Amino acid sequence: MTTIEQRRECQRRYRERNIEARRQDNRERLARYRQQHANLTILESVTNVDAFWSRVDMTDQSGCWEWQGARTDRGYGVYAPLPGVLLRTHRVAYALHNNGIDDDLFVCHTCDNPSCCNPSHLFLGTPKDNNDDKMAKGRHNPVVGEHNPQAKITAEKARLIYLDERTNREIGQAFGVSASLASMIRNRYIWTEATADLPSLPRRKTGAGSPAYRKKD
Repeated sequence: MTTIEQRRECQRRYRERNIEARRQDNRERLARYRQQHANLTILESVTNVDAFWSRVDMTDQSGCWEWQGARTDRGYGVYAPLPGVLLRTHRVAYALHNNGIDDDLFVCHTCDNPSCCNPSHLFLGTPKDNNDDKMAKGRHNPVVGEHNPQAKITAEKARLIYLDERTNREIGQAFGVSASLASMIRNRYIWTEATADLPSLPRRKTGAGSPAYRKKD
């Protein structure tokens, strides 16, 4: 190994040690934050209410108010009001609207749209209530694709959206859907059956309203 190669190898090892040290420091800091905020209620955690609602699309006052930020792979909005605190946005919306929430109860959707934060579409229920609601609506054996009566587009449109290289906002305007729906299709959160035979494309640019949060539950 030449002197130059030795120097590069030393630099590489130094960078790796620094990266791992920073990662460990971040893990420890996050653990401290979580312990510090572990007993906070939603109302205590969300100190800036306007900042939360600013990320909710309330264009359709009687329809779904979709969360425009980060989401889980199942489509639920997630919000981090404090370091180490990660909340489901529909629970935050219900708590803010009703001045609190019982942590032992579920917040269920009448609209079956997991990203919806419209308080009029939300109701409290026990785990049994949530399961009964799921069974009554047939979500225990979900109907997907065009066979789902709540589908807003066809499989062919889903394929076109998946292959489209414009921003999520532009795609949504072109196809008459929300930017968040376009993002979920392009990232294969939904309509996966329709796009299964299409090649996996490089990570897309996130348009307005697209979820930037990619971490799994």
